[in-house]
Amino acid sequence: MTLRISGLFRDAFAEQIALFDQAVSAVAERREPDAWNPLAAQVRGLEGAARKRASARIFGAAAGAYGTGVEEHLLHGTWATQADLGAAWLEGSSWMYGGGREGTRDEAALSTLLGRAETVLHVQDSAETDLLESPDIAAHEGGLAAASHMAGGAPSVLHGDTSRPQSPRLRATADEVARIVRGRLANPQWIEGMQRHGYAGAAELARGWTPCMVLQPPCPSVLTGSLTLCSQRHWATQRAMHFCAMPAPPRGRPCASALPRPCSAACGTRVATVLPMCSMGMNKT
Repeated sequence: MTLRISGLFRDAFAEQIALFDQAVSAVAERREPDAWNPLAAQVRGLEGAARKRASARIFGAAAGAYGTGVEEHLLHGTWATQADLGAAWLEGSSWMYGGGREGTRDEAALSTLLGRAETVLHVQDSAETDLLESPDIAAHEGGLAAASHMAGGAPSVLHGDTSRPQSPRLRATADEVARIVRGRLANPQWIEGMQRHGYAGAAELARGWTPCMVLQPPCPSVLTGSLTLCSQRHWATQRAMHFCAMPAPPRGRPCASALPRPCSAACGTRVATVLPMCSMGMNKT
């Protein structure tokens, strides 16, 4: 298991970081067959800095930095392929933590671990927002999956919902997106409600597209259908086209221009050229 911690977690939970690193060290010390304990096999015979590097399992942004490195690309549209987001996520997430490693960067070590990952998991604990509410969660979830694919991995991508601690849910990310699209983003009643709020409602519609585009490549068959449904509902009528072209003061820029570049170019129908992401890469190491 490899953790990608947030900047907030790094700043607020030093004890938990130390505890997880102690658990990793304890597993690495066990004398077990390699098939049972690949971590111990990887560090066997290593000492000092080499052993620290081989046993690093906690990564995050540089000290004082926050986010994944992907958000700026999403904001300005400076990406075109899954590899672009994967490289940005890896560049912004490769600092090691725990066990005296704080502030040490090792992009190659993180890339190697992600290449072995079998599952990418991000857990969301807020009931007030969902996966498509803003690009932030998608930046973690899609970025990690993109980096894993770039490193040669082919992980399953999962989304955990712990907003109700008494009944946590674990779904494939594609299923989570489809659930939100049908329940909110492509729901005619919700769209009609947004249309009553003028340019602010149009911006709300546009905001849901970026996470969809970022999360599309890990599960293209399901998400392509979700994106197609959104484009049909958002752009299907003259009223909808006029609504999304509504200028937002003070700059007078149409809200439709907030759509990600791969989709705004074709009014939301070009859905096959996009990408993924997460916050925990899990494998047997």
